Amino acid sequence: MSRKEKGRTGVRADSFLPYGFKKVKEGGTSYYLRGELIDPLLKSGVLSPDKGTTPEGPAVPLGGGRGSAFKTEISGVGGVVVRRYRRGGLFGKIVKDGYLVPHRALSELFSLTTARARGVPAPNAIGASEKRRRFLFIPSPLYTAAIATAEISGSVNLPEFLGREDNLNSKAVVLNRAGAAIRKMHDAGIYHRDLNMNNLLVKSGEGEIFIIDFDRAKVCDFLSRRMLERNLRRLLRSARKLAGLGLSTTDENFRHILIGYTKGDEADLRRLVKKTISSPLLKIRGCVSRVMHGLFSGVKGERHSYRVIF
Repeated sequence: MSRKEKGRTGVRADSFLPYGFKKVKEGGTSYYLRGELIDPLLKSGVLSPDKGTTPEGPAVPLGGGRGSAFKTEISGVGGVVVRRYRRGGLFGKIVKDGYLVPHRALSELFSLTTARARGVPAPNAIGASEKRRRFLFIPSPLYTAAIATAEISGSVNLPEFLGREDNLNSKAVVLNRAGAAIRKMHDAGIYHRDLNMNNLLVKSGEGEIFIIDFDRAKVCDFLSRRMLERNLRRLLRSARKLAGLGLSTTDENFRHILIGYTKGDEADLRRLVKKTISSPLLKIRGCVSRVMHGLFSGVKGERHSYRVIF
């Protein structure tokens, strides 16, 4: 195997290619697409690094994240959500969409298809793409990438659902289901690197839960207790940050997520409450985060389209 085949990750792209997907090279871009959808996906251009709309109609931007996702309709495919990889933080202001390590989108494609195969409620993966950037016709060390999944029609993220729903019992049921979905993911050996409230979708009707955004997710045989607790603390921090309310209201209802997660095991529930909700360090960190968020949002005149009310 040559060094060129291995790439910077030291692993061939084919090693990550899920069953039923094929690699297609076109115009300097590598596409990893479902075999039966190759023609309509390439024709639409939704995964091309140089396009943000399709010939069949305008793309609809999706809120949240870094403004890099949109949804559209493709003949022969249906509703599709495309997310282009964007950097955050200070470095993201300099290089918005460039990554040194290739196969990031392909790695997420592998994690997503593996999660679904193991029974995790997640969207159906459709394809991914990556392209090496050039500077004055000279290949650079940076890559751009995108991933496409089937749209979960009639769904909203969990914070939006909680802000709209007035029935407390309905909220509790959905929160229980969210906890059960996360437990299923953990039992399947999938570690979600960005488990937050916005990455949990609620489908209208029965309130079915889907987990999205498996970027940099880890696929393991099993997860340690420490990894599970770290993931749940990450989720709690996002809930407290989004709520913008006192800790008691948020914590009382986050407990419903833990109830669904622990499947009614009282001993396990008490342990997780102690590690998450009752953690003094997490409370201090949450207070500091809300104060800083309030200060900076006030300076920028930030406005939110909804409030999260548990």
